[in-house]
Amino acid sequence: MIAALSPADINYEETLSTLRYADRAKQIVNTAVVNEDPNEKMIRELKEEVERLRALTAGQAVVPQADLEKLTAAARQEVEEKAAAEMQAYKEELEQSQKLIESMSKSWEQKVQEADEMQQQRQHILQEMGIAMNEDELKLPQLVNINEDPFKSGAIIYALKEGPTTVGRPDSEEPQGIKLVGLNMSKQHGLLKREGRVV
Repeated sequence: MIAALSPADINYEETLSTLRYADRAKQIVNTAVVNEDPNEKMIRELKEEVERLRALTAGQAVVPQADLEKLTAAARQEVEEKAAAEMQAYKEELEQSQKLIESMSKSWEQKVQEADEMQQQRQHILQEMGIAMNEDELKLPQLVNINEDPFKSGAIIYALKEGPTTVGRPDSEEPQGIKLVGLNMSKQHGLLKREGRVV
């Protein structure tokens, strides 16, 4: 940085201000940091860890052979068992690291596909419980939950289909159209019959 100063008395305040600014600017320290995606950084570190663990499990002795020959039979067996346990721990750590790398290396399309599958499973479970899932079911007569918390009231809607709809617990012997869980719920708690718009 270059600071331009003036020797004139009338520029004393400007000169002093410039010197203060130059002193503050001189104290600024910049550090260079590589811009790296956190996921890519973690994957790189995990790959390095996997390589380190592979090197350890590739048969490299934990105890040098010269030291092993000097030990008595009992001490040798103890050291070998300890080395085998450490080797097993390294192998387990290697497997865990490889699984973590695989899960983090999944492409965007794979993650979207898994999310879609989970959404379909969720919808299937909610349909099994009798909860309305689409616009057509919301046009039917329905039961709506009521809760002390106003944000939870009306959050669950059970559509009543044409004909009889059984209400009971999920562990009932016979399949229930609407499955509810509660303290005083019977396995076969009730039967609702809908004919047209009348229930």
